[in-house]
Amino acid sequence: MSGHAEAHDGSGGAITASPNSCTGTVDALVDEALAYQAEAFDADEPIDGGDLVQWFAAWRIALRDARRHKRQV
Repeated sequence: MSGHAEAHDGSGGAITASPNSCTGTVDALVDEALAYQAEAFDADEPIDGGDLVQWFAAWRIALRDARRHKRQV
C-alpha cells in the first residue's frame, strides 16, 4: 500500500491525502472530513450514499496511515 488515498469529494473532484506530505497530517484529514459535502450536510440535503462510503473508505485508510507515520516520527 502506498499510503496515498484518493476519493471523490462528491463534486467531481478528488480528495488526496498522503501521510508523507504536510496535507496528510491528522488535523488536515479531520479538516477534509469536516469539509466533505459540508454545504449539503449543513442544509440537510441528500448525499449519495455510495459516494460517501467510497470517500470514507479512502479517508479512513489515509487517516490510519497518517497516524502510523506520526507514531514513527
